[in-house]
Amino acid sequence: MNIGRLKKRITINTPGELTPDGIGGFMQAAGTTVDVWASVSQLSEKEKLLYGIEIGIVAYSFLLRYETGKNFSQAESVTFGGETLRVVSVVKDLEDRNYLKILTYGRTD
Repeated sequence: MNIGRLKKRITINTPGELTPDGIGGFMQAAGTTVDVWASVSQLSEKEKLLYGIEIGIVAYSFLLRYETGKNFSQAESVTFGGETLRVVSVVKDLEDRNYLKILTYGRTD
């Protein structure tokens, strides 16, 4: 993978932990964000069907460098182009294990 392809800036948002509020409910602490460089591609309708994503929804694939000690999961969200996207899947790139592939989607309505 040519590192020059990582030319889009994305933000990965991690939700904060839930803590008891003392009256039977929970409060969510402030989450953390991290900005990373990524290669971005919009998924085709065929790829959406392959990954089980509804038709009519904007979906992206992000390829970014893997950071040792950081575990990404479906609990996170990705902000790209002013739009917050939900994470569908996080997979280590099979060709080069130094990269992660994150599949996301966001509703158009």
